[in-house]
Amino acid sequence: MKERINSIIETIPKYIIIFTLIIAIIFFLNTYIFKIDCITICKEQISTYTLEKIFGENNQDMLINLLSIITGFIITIISVFGIGYSNATVKIVEAKLDKKFSSIAKKIMFVSILLLIVIVFFYDIIKNEIIRLIILDGLLYILLQFMVFGIIVFKMFEYNISESNSEYRQNEKKTNDIINLLKKIAGEEKINTGNYEECKKFNENMAKK
Repeated sequence: MKERINSIIETIPKYIIIFTLIIAIIFFLNTYIFKIDCITICKEQISTYTLEKIFGENNQDMLINLLSIITGFIITIISVFGIGYSNATVKIVEAKLDKKFSSIAKKIMFVSILLLIVIVFFYDIIKNEIIRLIILDGLLYILLQFMVFGIIVFKMFEYNISESNSEYRQNEKKTNDIINLLKKIAGEEKINTGNYEECKKFNENMAKK
């Protein structure tokens, strides 16, 4: 059940993009060929809403900040998981999902930067209804993919946290085994007992610093 839910979440962005592109094509064909009244009214209402509520002149800075935050987050995650070692990244590679993970990050980065360029330097073209719908489609795609990416990153974080406790226990057991072995060695040669206890105390004090 959990895997099915994850699969649905992962495929949602693709289906929504396909759906919105179909709507854009229908609106385009209706504008120049069909000219059906109900479709025209629907297109005008959507166009007015997006122009006033999403792509208004006062919303340009908001869109730039949103895309900048998403881009910055992706770069940070790539830096953390790409450069540093973690149990989660090893598991992703073992499951042969590394290309999929990096592909999602690349798609978000590419579309975000492309939209940033358009919004910063060519914001006036948004007045065109079809272009505005395509850009809206791109924003939806980024937000949905970002949601999927965020879920994956959060699961990686949870896995690393759980595994860190397991690793700590294993290291602690190894340390105790070594100490027990040293105790046996020190027990066989009484002359080394004092040196062993002194070294042990020194190591404990160093570990506390």
